[in-house]
Amino acid sequence: MIHASLEQLLDEHREIDDRARDVVRLVQSPRLDLPAIQAALDGLSALVRFHLEHEDVLVYEVAAHLRAIGQTQHEKSMSAELELLRQDWVHYLDSWGDGRVALDPVRFRAESIDLLKRIQDRVRIESELLYFTALRHGLIPLRDTEDQPARSVTRRS
Repeated sequence: MIHASLEQLLDEHREIDDRARDVVRLVQSPRLDLPAIQAALDGLSALVRFHLEHEDVLVYEVAAHLRAIGQTQHEKSMSAELELLRQDWVHYLDSWGDGRVALDPVRFRAESIDLLKRIQDRVRIESELLYFTALRHGLIPLRDTEDQPARSVTRRS
């Protein structure tokens, strides 16, 4: 059960990242395709909403692990950052609804790219924490190299 839930969260993180990239690509286009952007944002928003409904349970496990190894400040910081990102996402969606994109496309592009990068960064961090915590506790197997988060390797001569 935990393995399947972790894999589901990691799959959702990959999909959120992919959809965020799609929105960034659309907003960086020289000519804004407002219906396509709205459809992409709606899809991303629905996925994020679904993801957040069940993510908290497993992220709590990661937070408990951080507390157990004495990383309470890191855990508190991550929780505060997530809450701020949630608030900013809701504000962003409210701010740019109802055709307001056409009123200030330059600001829309800048805010979109900034917020979507933050979402992508958050998803990457959460995926790494979930993966490495679950791996450490033997809850999931080691992934193939293509799926693994980036990590540095020190070689000894």
